[in-house]
Amino acid sequence: MIDAYYQAGVRGRLTDFAPYLDPDFSTTAPNYLPWGGVHPGAAFFRDEVLPNLPDLLDFGRFSYDVFFAADERVVALVTFGVIGSDATIRISEHWPSGTARPHPSGSPTSSRRLCSTS
Repeated sequence: MIDAYYQAGVRGRLTDFAPYLDPDFSTTAPNYLPWGGVHPGAAFFRDEVLPNLPDLLDFGRFSYDVFFAADERVVALVTFGVIGSDATIRISEHWPSGTARPHPSGSPTSSRRLCSTS
């Protein structure tokens, strides 16, 4: 499921991932992002983040540096291009069993529950 999220972004169809969002997740992001703060519920992520994330991150320059699952945990170290520049950003994301809780490097308080496991 985690790879499906990234691949939807690569295909330019990130909003297609919305039906897979767990309705009870909350988005917590650092305040330097346009969607920074704490936002309970799937609606915010579906309506505000998914359609606008491609304005910040260039999924066309997405790559996995590390992607593995062990002991019911998924870890992804990913690189994105930054829109409007030649710069890239590397993000480390970690998900425990049953939830998706990415922690962008430099912001250990960031988390969001992405997917339902049912």
